[in-house]
Amino acid sequence: MVTEEQDLQAEEAHRQEALSWCSYPEWTIKRVKSGMEVQKEKSKKKKKPRSKSVDHKTLVVIPY
Repeated sequence: MVTEEQDLQAEEAHRQEALSWCSYPEWTIKRVKSGMEVQKEKSKKKKKPRSKSVDHKTLVVIPY
């Protein structure tokens, strides 16, 4: 998990460059990214306080 803002930006740039290099269209990359942001906001709203701390990880697969 990337915690520093500068590292986050570098990781995002690397991810976008790698996907572009693999011939993913830019509109697809942007669409998936915005969809992930929407899901993240929805999950923040739905979260209920729990007695146990549980980390959930999300797997994103972009078929091409």
